[in-house]
Amino acid sequence: MRKNIVLYSFLAILLFVSNFAFSDYVIIVIDTSLSMNRRVIDSQRIYDIALKSLSNAIYSLKNGDIVYLADFNEKTYIRGPIEIKGTHTKDVIVKLMYGTQPYGKWTFTYQMLKDISTLVKTNNIPPEKSRIIIISDGIDDPPIKTREYLLELDKVATLFDPSQLIYYISLEKLVKQQKAEEQKSSIKEKIKGTKISVIEAKEPEEAQKVITETIKGDYLMKKILSLMGIFLLAILLLVVLANISIILSSKKKSRISKVICTSGKTKKTFPIPLAKRTIIISKEKGYIKLKDWNYEGEIKIKSTISGYRIFVTNTSKVISPFKNGEIITKGYKLIVSNYTFEFE
Repeated sequence: MRKNIVLYSFLAILLFVSNFAFSDYVIIVIDTSLSMNRRVIDSQRIYDIALKSLSNAIYSLKNGDIVYLADFNEKTYIRGPIEIKGTHTKDVIVKLMYGTQPYGKWTFTYQMLKDISTLVKTNNIPPEKSRIIIISDGIDDPPIKTREYLLELDKVATLFDPSQLIYYISLEKLVKQQKAEEQKSSIKEKIKGTKISVIEAKEPEEAQKVITETIKGDYLMKKILSLMGIFLLAILLLVVLANISIILSSKKKSRISKVICTSGKTKKTFPIPLAKRTIIISKEKGYIKLKDWNYEGEIKIKSTISGYRIFVTNTSKVISPFKNGEIITKGYKLIVSNYTFEFE
């Protein structure tokens, strides 16, 4: 049983790791609406913080990755695919990003999501091998603010495959004092309940960290490792519970709690421990050590669902009637060489 559990755990880990061993599709979307021009810490624009973080993160991509670049305001502009073939390819991507500035009047989030969804579907981009990273100041400000539009935003989940990874990195918290209308148009509440993971950055350093992690895939890896830890812990717990169950079943069926070892005038009593699946009796090793035992083998008492079973490695010195693997119960007696073993 334990061998199977170890094998299944290894296969699960192998499956998780294999997803990161080959090229990925990375779709980077940046908000180019006018609100990204707001100046925050050290008079930096939100857009400049986003670009700096992005340009550093681009160099964490591996050769073979396929990149799509998109910027959006009231419309969405998409460039790519660009295959990473070395540092020179990454340099080109960074130059393309810096060639775009926040000039759009509106932030049409739903239209952008529809356009990215179309990109994924028309290019047959596999959801399990791709991730979409959206970087914005967290404001949703469509050209026509209608009730129908707001209802459509609640249906974002239908645009993408359930397994598609979408990260919305909100730089909203970089703005220390927000206007009331900006708070009202915040995207966070609108996409609550969808498959989009909203990550908020409160400082430029935090923005750099989360953008790099999501582009590189570390953010997902951390989540997976956390889940794997829980998964392996659950398996370990199941193994422990299974062992306890078997031991308790053995005690109940065999009705023994101790073994009395007698040789001449020597008499030693040992309790049957709950924590051990197998109890070994020998001269030098095991739970019970009998140094004056004229026997070089071992007696093994193993817990099973049917009760405790007894095994002797060398039966040539067994004096009493005995069969290897037989179930022992209260009153069972075994004589091996100069020692008698009684189970009570």
